[in-house]
Order: sequence, then C-alpha cells, then structure tokens
Amino acid sequence: DTATASVVVTTIDAVNDTPSVVNGTTGATVPTIFTNDTLNGVAFVATDVTLTSLPLAAGLTLNADGTITVAPGTAAGTYPVTYTICQVANPTVCDTAVTTIVVATIDAINDASTPINGTPGGSTPSVLANDTLDGSPLNPTDATLTPTSVPAGLTLNPDGTITVDPNTPAGTYPVVYQICQVANPTVCDTATASVVVTTIDAVNDTPATIPSATGGTTPSVLANDTLDGLPVVPTDVTLTPTSVPAGLTLNPDGT
Repeated sequence: DTATASVVVTTIDAVNDTPSVVNGTTGATVPTIFTNDTLNGVAFVATDVTLTSLPLAAGLTLNADGTITVAPGTAAGTYPVTYTICQVANPTVCDTAVTTIVVATIDAINDASTPINGTPGGSTPSVLANDTLDGSPLNPTDATLTPTSVPAGLTLNPDGTITVDPNTPAGTYPVVYQICQVANPTVCDTATASVVVTTIDAVNDTPATIPSATGGTTPSVLANDTLDGLPVVPTDVTLTPTSVPAGLTLNPDGT
C-alpha cells in the first residue's frame, strides 16, 4: 500500500541585535528587536509571535511590540536581554537571540552663578562643574558642549565658562546648553545656567577746591556713581579708601 506524509516546514529566526545606546539619566525606549528577525524568511508583525525573555535587569522593560524601555535614573552599564520568539500559528517553532542595551548617563544640572559686575564684565565658573557622566564628575574632554540659547552680551565658552561683555545691563540671563558624550553622541542632556548681572560704576569726580587755611569737606564722591544704572544709595554699598594722601580723610558717606 502507498501513502503520503506531508511535512510542514516553517521557520522563525531571532537574530542578535547591534547594541543600543540609551541615556540612563532621562531614560528612553529603543526600537523593536524584531527589526532583523524573520518568520518564514520575511519580516513579521508583533501579533504573529509570542515574546518571552529571561529576567531583565532593574530599570528595563521588554514590551510586547519588541521595544525595550529604559526607565529614567537607570544606572550606567551593559545589559544583555535574552529573548525568545515563537510562532503563534505553530507555538513549538521558536528561536532565541540576545540584544544588548548599553546604558550611558550624562546629567546636565541647572546652575546659579555668582553675580557678575556688568560694568567691566567678567566670566562665570564653568557650567560643567556640577555635571556628571556615568555618575562621576564630568571631564570636559569627554563631552561636547553646545549652546542652545545665549542672550546678547553673553558668550558660552568651550570650557563651560560664560563671558559677560562690559556694560551689560543688570538682570538675570538664562543660558541654555546641551552636553553630549563624545563616546556616545546620542546620549545628551540639557540644563540652564542663570547668570546674574549686577552693575556698579564708580565715576571719576570733578576736582573739589578746599581752602588750605581753613580746611573743609567736599561733596560726596558717591554723588555721580551708580548701582544697577541708578544713583548709589550709600547704605547699599561699602566704601573702601584705596589711596588717600596725608591730610585727607575719606568719610563713610563719601565726603
């Protein structure tokens, strides 16, 4: 007697993925691991397979569509994700692969600067001083610094200092910047440095004539000086004599 045996061959192929780099500070979701996997030699949709995995590291979630979510605040490190896909139509037809999630962290922290005298101008400390890379203090050579928003009169320098031009009006100036890892250029973070500009201007005075026989007192040297563009109120400043000739006394009220 003769008979026919029908052998149904179906294939599923889970292929190891190129590592994905994620900023653990902000967290992110990486593209689906199904991109290079196939079912019967062609791409498939998530509903064609069942997806399971070995236990994942804290902070990682494998979603049903094959994407992997990395939670904000996940520690830096390399995390292998071993997963298995099986055909829905033929549940015993399965394959396993590994995808690797590289979590790198960069954290740009908002800064509050020491006030800068806008009359002569000056520079702030580096905005990078309190920023971190993989949880450690940031080495400026390990990151690229990009100004995002810098007000007129201010310059964000490559070393992270901010230069304030002379005669910059008093005010609080937000400087928005972005830092990205050199090793992983897609790992970036943004922060704002607030530059407080205050102005004080001591202006040379017209000579005052005092009779030498009787002596006397001049008008206050503070009369033409300004604080933040307004006349100085003596109680708002400290007055220090730097050079006073013999026979003269600079009084606290500026006379």
